[in-house]
Amino acid sequence: MSISSQIKLAMHDSAKAQVVLGFDFGMKRIGIAIGDTVSLSAKPLTTIHATDGIPNWGDISELIQEWNIDCLVVGMPYQLDGSSQDITLSVNKFINRLRAKYTLPVYSIDERMTTKIAKLEIQSKMTTMYGVDSVAASLILQAWLNRVIEN
Repeated sequence: MSISSQIKLAMHDSAKAQVVLGFDFGMKRIGIAIGDTVSLSAKPLTTIHATDGIPNWGDISELIQEWNIDCLVVGMPYQLDGSSQDITLSVNKFINRLRAKYTLPVYSIDERMTTKIAKLEIQSKMTTMYGVDSVAASLILQAWLNRVIEN
């Protein structure tokens, strides 16, 4: 499904702001960000620990309930040339598990360079305050929300 189709689906109920949770998947840590389709902005939220890519699903469930989340966005890691990385398979498994556990739409977006950009911002107050993983998640989610503006 194209990004524009994803966004149209996410925004189909124009009377209600869509609250979106974004993920920067990692085998040891998963950065999480929050955003919405009204302000079209994302901000770092938290980082949760994972064991071999498996998070504490209770932590994710709590965030979904607490923030009344409408959809989920996961960064999909690719090489600079667009080919898959070793971790791409693990991210696909994570996406499939999100879909199986929650009745929410789950979208993916190319995340090339987001962690590197977050690391470049390591000296910024936001990155120091939230950590690289959740800042990377906010960059992933912001890229997805920016598609709303473009479409």
